[in-house]
Amino acid sequence: SDNVVCSETQIVNSVVGSFCHIGKKVRVQNNSIIANRCVVRSAAEVPARTRLQPNSVF
Repeated sequence: SDNVVCSETQIVNSVVGSFCHIGKKVRVQNNSIIANRCVVRSAAEVPARTRLQPNSVF
């Protein structure tokens, strides 16, 4: 599956990409390239509405 859990190191606020919402799958966009999806399981893992880093290896 392309659904993975975000980690703190994969989060940056300055990156242009999709917002990460708790419990929802999101697509991270790096320029015109759609990268891996990420699903956040709990607010403790990643705060809601923080941006994902497009180039992270999931």
